[in-house]
Amino acid sequence: MSNKYRFYPNFVPYEKMSFIYPLPTTGTISFSDFLLDENNSYINEISEATAQRGRVRAALKEVNKTDGPKDYMNVMKVIDDYLPYLLAIVDCLEGGQLRLKKEFETSWRCTLSDSVLKKKRVTCRGIYYELIFTLMTYGYACSDWASSIIEKESQKDEIDNKLKQAADILRKASGVFAYISEKICPKWNKPPPSRPPDVLTEISSSISKIALADASSVAIRKALMQQTSPSLLAKLAIGVAGQYEMANGLIKSLKESTKVCSDFRKYVSYGVLFHQ
Repeated sequence: MSNKYRFYPNFVPYEKMSFIYPLPTTGTISFSDFLLDENNSYINEISEATAQRGRVRAALKEVNKTDGPKDYMNVMKVIDDYLPYLLAIVDCLEGGQLRLKKEFETSWRCTLSDSVLKKKRVTCRGIYYELIFTLMTYGYACSDWASSIIEKESQKDEIDNKLKQAADILRKASGVFAYISEKICPKWNKPPPSRPPDVLTEISSSISKIALADASSVAIRKALMQQTSPSLLAKLAIGVAGQYEMANGLIKSLKESTKVCSDFRKYVSYGVLFHQ
């Protein structure tokens, strides 16, 4: 590694490929405490939504207390099971089939907040806080799973397939984060100013670009194993650096960018340098 990186102990080289996102945890809730179903049309669905969310909470607690390899696929599966219920609740609230008994609120321990905020869960009002955090968690798990695939020891003939799989997962993560920033965040009317960085539009947009850049980094690693022309490798690396630069710019555009986890900010800024 070049000497210019020796002062950056947290820099993540090609062997890591992606930032490892600590998965968030959440408090318990019962949807029946918040939702008014005047015609009793959705009693079973509301009960099942609470049960599915409980499974998400249990899976996140389990993965956070595991010291060895983490079961990111299970986290993604339980979120996959929960999302149809959560999205249906959002649609019913918007369409008037369900109403609120009281303001909906949930608490999440954040992934990309500074150390002070990480010590406790942050409570915010609004169903979109729950939806954004659930989708962000799915994207985090996608990205971490891709990293875990690359880090596993492999035979030579397995490496090519693993790199392809990791790149596909990272592109999926990028799409999830892009969907959050473009389609979900704008629907959260009057979000509280105290909301954590994880649910800001700029952050989900930034991570979308990072995941896409990391997928391209995998392509570079794959190309290095083959007889690829230096000019093509240079173009790929310039493209990755450009994605990191845009991500870095989005983070720096925040009024209180220092509230974003310092390790994450370093990862993004060093990513620019590395690929340049």
